[in-house]
Amino acid sequence: MSLKHVKQYYLQIQEQYFQLLADSKDYDEALKGGFIDQAQYDQAQSILSRVKENYERISYIIYLFYQPNRDKKVAKFNKQNKGIHTAMSESNYSKEAILKENEDLLKEFKKLIKEMKK
Repeated sequence: MSLKHVKQYYLQIQEQYFQLLADSKDYDEALKGGFIDQAQYDQAQSILSRVKENYERISYIIYLFYQPNRDKKVAKFNKQNKGIHTAMSESNYSKEAILKENEDLLKEFKKLIKEMKK
Protein backbone atom coordinates (compact mmCIF):
# COMPACT_ATOMS: atom_id res chain seq x y z
CA MET A 1 0.00 0.00 0.00
CA SER A 2 1.40 3.39 -0.94
CA LEU A 3 0.82 6.82 0.55
CA LYS A 4 -1.49 7.48 -2.39
CA HIS A 5 -3.72 4.61 -1.32
CA VAL A 6 -3.67 5.72 2.32
CA LYS A 7 -4.73 9.22 1.24
CA GLN A 8 -7.59 7.81 -0.84
CA TYR A 9 -8.71 5.71 2.11
CA TYR A 10 -8.48 8.74 4.40
CA LEU A 11 -10.64 10.82 2.07
CA GLN A 12 -13.27 8.06 2.00
CA ILE A 13 -13.32 7.87 5.80
CA GLN A 14 -13.44 11.67 6.01
CA GLU A 15 -16.36 11.84 3.60
CA GLN A 16 -18.28 9.24 5.61
CA TYR A 17 -17.60 11.07 8.86
CA PHE A 18 -18.71 14.45 7.50
CA GLN A 19 -21.83 12.88 6.00
CA LEU A 20 -22.64 11.28 9.35
CA LEU A 21 -22.11 14.62 11.12
CA ALA A 22 -24.56 16.28 8.77
CA ASP A 23 -27.08 13.49 9.31
CA SER A 24 -26.64 13.67 13.09
CA LYS A 25 -28.26 17.12 13.04
CA ASP A 26 -31.42 15.41 11.78
CA TYR A 27 -31.32 13.11 14.81
CA ASP A 28 -30.99 16.11 17.12
CA GLU A 29 -34.05 17.69 15.55
CA ALA A 30 -35.99 14.40 15.60
CA LEU A 31 -35.29 13.98 19.31
CA LYS A 32 -36.38 17.55 20.04
CA GLY A 33 -39.50 17.05 17.91
CA GLY A 34 -40.38 13.80 19.64
CA PHE A 35 -40.09 11.68 16.49
CA ILE A 36 -37.55 9.34 18.11
CA ASP A 37 -36.96 8.32 21.70
CA GLN A 38 -33.79 8.68 23.76
CA ALA A 39 -32.72 5.05 23.14
CA GLN A 40 -32.78 5.55 19.37
CA TYR A 41 -30.86 8.80 19.74
CA ASP A 42 -28.26 7.13 21.97
CA GLN A 43 -27.84 4.34 19.43
CA ALA A 44 -27.21 6.91 16.69
CA GLN A 45 -24.69 8.71 18.90
CA SER A 46 -22.90 5.42 19.53
CA ILE A 47 -22.54 4.86 15.80
CA LEU A 48 -21.32 8.41 15.35
CA SER A 49 -18.69 8.00 18.05
CA ARG A 50 -17.34 4.83 16.42
CA VAL A 51 -17.05 6.52 13.03
CA LYS A 52 -15.45 9.56 14.70
CA GLU A 53 -12.93 7.29 16.41
CA ASN A 54 -11.97 5.73 13.07
CA TYR A 55 -11.67 9.16 11.48
CA GLU A 56 -9.49 10.55 14.25
CA ARG A 57 -7.16 7.55 14.21
CA ILE A 58 -6.57 7.73 10.47
CA SER A 59 -6.20 11.52 10.76
CA TYR A 60 -3.38 11.01 13.23
CA ILE A 61 -1.70 8.54 10.89
CA ILE A 62 -1.92 11.04 8.02
CA TYR A 63 -0.48 13.71 10.32
CA LEU A 64 2.46 11.41 11.09
CA PHE A 65 3.05 10.80 7.38
CA TYR A 66 3.60 14.50 6.85
CA GLN A 67 5.97 14.99 9.76
CA PRO A 68 9.53 15.47 8.55
CA ASN A 69 12.25 12.98 9.44
CA ARG A 70 14.86 15.43 10.71
CA ASP A 71 14.56 16.75 14.25
CA LYS A 72 15.30 20.33 13.17
CA LYS A 73 12.43 20.25 10.71
CA VAL A 74 10.01 18.58 13.15
CA ALA A 75 10.11 21.59 15.48
CA LYS A 76 9.42 23.95 12.56
CA PHE A 77 6.65 21.67 11.27
CA ASN A 78 5.00 21.57 14.70
CA LYS A 79 5.27 25.34 15.03
CA GLN A 80 3.70 25.90 11.61
CA ASN A 81 0.93 23.43 12.39
CA LYS A 82 0.54 24.35 16.05
CA GLY A 83 -3.25 23.90 16.21
CA ILE A 84 -3.15 20.54 14.49
CA HIS A 85 -0.13 19.41 16.53
CA THR A 86 -1.83 20.37 19.79
CA ALA A 87 -5.08 18.67 18.85
CA MET A 88 -3.33 15.52 17.71
CA SER A 89 -1.00 15.24 20.68
CA GLU A 90 -3.82 15.84 23.17
CA SER A 91 -6.25 13.44 21.52
CA ASN A 92 -6.90 9.89 22.58
CA TYR A 93 -5.32 8.81 19.32
CA SER A 94 -1.83 10.18 19.72
CA LYS A 95 1.04 7.76 19.52
CA GLU A 96 1.57 7.89 23.27
CA ALA A 97 -2.12 7.43 24.09
CA ILE A 98 -2.47 4.41 21.79
CA LEU A 99 0.69 2.80 23.13
CA LYS A 100 -0.45 3.33 26.73
CA GLU A 101 -3.91 1.97 25.93
CA ASN A 102 -2.36 -1.11 24.33
CA GLU A 103 -0.04 -1.63 27.31
CA ASP A 104 -2.99 -1.45 29.70
CA LEU A 105 -4.99 -3.88 27.58
CA LEU A 106 -2.05 -6.25 27.36
CA LYS A 107 -1.70 -6.21 31.17
CA GLU A 108 -5.42 -6.87 31.52
CA PHE A 109 -5.21 -9.69 28.99
CA LYS A 110 -2.29 -11.33 30.80
CA LYS A 111 -4.18 -11.01 34.07
CA LEU A 112 -7.16 -12.81 32.54
CA ILE A 113 -4.90 -15.61 31.31
CA LYS A 114 -3.41 -16.03 34.81
CA GLU A 115 -6.89 -16.18 36.33
CA MET A 116 -7.97 -18.83 33.80
CA LYS A 117 -4.97 -21.03 34.64
CA LYS A 118 -5.80 -21.05 38.37
